[in-house]
Amino acid sequence: MIAGEGVGMRIAIIAHLKYAIREPFAGGLEMHTHLLATALRRRGHAVTVFASMKSDPAMGLEAICDETSLLETGTAEAQDVTFFREHHAYLRLMSMLRNRRFDVIHNNSLHYLPVSMAETLDTPMVTTLHTPPVLLAGKRHPPLQVTIDAVRCRI
Repeated sequence: MIAGEGVGMRIAIIAHLKYAIREPFAGGLEMHTHLLATALRRRGHAVTVFASMKSDPAMGLEAICDETSLLETGTAEAQDVTFFREHHAYLRLMSMLRNRRFDVIHNNSLHYLPVSMAETLDTPMVTTLHTPPVLLAGKRHPPLQVTIDAVRCRI
């Protein structure tokens, strides 16, 4: 709750875009995001979840992109198509968040842009890293790892 106001907080949750945040869940990250948004709404907070188009609208969904899973994209051009879809969706979102009023932003995505652009926002942002920054086949995710290293150096 916001001190002295007696009303719930305005909370933005940035979800990842690989799979829709809805039941049946594709995995633990989707379930975590859904349960978090649902529990916060139940406690009286105004929650907005920025996620893919097919996510559950009952969470306070604002869809920012189609799903980017390999099943949706296909494997022939998956790395390029997925990268650019996610990059542009998160870039638009982070730019838009500069003009939105939230009390806190919870970055629950696996993308480097919300982390690297957090300092451009007036709203405080927390990030939950659900997995080490990796790509397919155990390769490190250089953009996210570089961003994390840079942020650690500023702390």
